[in-house]
Amino acid sequence: MAGSAKRGETELEDEQIGNALLNDAKNLREHRYVVDMIENTLRSFTENLSLSSEPVLLKNRDIQHLYMNVSGKKHPDTTITEIVKALHPTPALGGLPQQTAKAIIRMKETEDRGLYGAPIGFVDPDFEGEFAVAIRSGLVIDSLGVLFAGCGIVSDSVPDEELQETKIKFQPMLRVLGGTKL
Repeated sequence: MAGSAKRGETELEDEQIGNALLNDAKNLREHRYVVDMIENTLRSFTENLSLSSEPVLLKNRDIQHLYMNVSGKKHPDTTITEIVKALHPTPALGGLPQQTAKAIIRMKETEDRGLYGAPIGFVDPDFEGEFAVAIRSGLVIDSLGVLFAGCGIVSDSVPDEELQETKIKFQPMLRVLGGTKL
């Protein structure tokens, strides 16, 4: 998943927003960066790798994303943790080119990301498992909460639009915590 838009207030508006997302050059490029990296990385760990031919919409209550299915059978001598290590961070979290982007993030960000963006999941006794990227997360201690979300920034990103997208991404966490709409 990469490339996002809000949900519409009506079915017609929702369809229009979704169609615009499916045809938006900026979001399609952002999505392609992530898909290409995942595909290239998984090729060395899997056989029978397959990808959806085109992105489709994955719609949640507050947001819709460009989505493609990626599947393959991992090589018997490959562990799930090797795959996770090779995939982290994806361009959605760490940028491209990876080493340069990571260096810039370390210089520019004043706070430690903590668990934000970390691979989270499990490994079972057979060293199989499942992982996801904690691209939205929160930390609550007593009555204080800190929420984390972000956007993929590319050359033609519009800061105000990225801010609105980030606000949409906070909504599910705010709702669970009893917060108000941003």
